[in-house]
Amino acid sequence: KWFRHELVQRCIEDNLNNEEKRRYHNGAVEFYNSLREEKDGKSSYEISIGYAIHLHKAGKYEQAFIENKRLAEYGLKIGDLDVAERSYKRAIDDAERLGHIHDRMTCIYDMTQSVYFTWGRYDEAYKNYKDVLNYFRSIGDNRGQALVLRNTALIHQMKGQYDEALKLFEESLVINRELG
Repeated sequence: KWFRHELVQRCIEDNLNNEEKRRYHNGAVEFYNSLREEKDGKSSYEISIGYAIHLHKAGKYEQAFIENKRLAEYGLKIGDLDVAERSYKRAIDDAERLGHIHDRMTCIYDMTQSVYFTWGRYDEAYKNYKDVLNYFRSIGDNRGQALVLRNTALIHQMKGQYDEALKLFEESLVINRELG
């Protein structure tokens, strides 16, 4: 046994039942939060990552959503797209569990635009944009539709599908002109 605490070892080995996992992650949330408080609000990046992960795994979805979205945005700011993607995915899951559809869809949009497009993961980006576009259409968000159409057009352009790109750019332009 190389773990000093049996609960940590059992969690790592995935031998905990759901209640034990939740208890472990709640303890980890308290630990990371105490580290954040010791830093007088200037918590380090690694502490913030641990805090956000354990909030999510502890089922504290409201707090987890806020922290994971904040962490994703910071990851983008410093160019850490791996952390940004993982944080957005947790925030998306948190929003879904809370029933916050709009938050979920805006996180999908942000992750797609900032991570998937940057990495050239165009098939994933296209699928996500299609879902987000359908959502924006369902709520009548014309500005959101125009943005998604423009970004989808950029994917087609990058893939050399110029006719489809032009069609979507024009559709986006029509909406933008209507908006003024």
